[in-house]
Amino acid sequence: MNFFDTANVYSLGRSEEILGRAIKDFARRDEVVIATKVHGVMRSGPNGGGLSRKARYIGVSAMWVWQFQKAQHIAERHGWTTFVSMQPLYNLV
Repeated sequence: MNFFDTANVYSLGRSEEILGRAIKDFARRDEVVIATKVHGVMRSGPNGGGLSRKARYIGVSAMWVWQFQKAQHIAERHGWTTFVSMQPLYNLV
């Protein structure tokens, strides 16, 4: 297993703390993918939520393909960071 999906708002941040310790003890950081959510606000101020948290890549979820394409196009047109992944609204699994 090398893909972990978490969020800062799960158990008030404990989810990410536990995952961090587990990866330190049982895996190499460059061999795992960690997905997290950024919209949840944990506190006011810097790094309290949103994109103020450090992220290497961004992706989206729960939208229709045409919405994803539109967001990609707008990002490209303005020179913003584009999305590298999408969790579709529905999948075959």
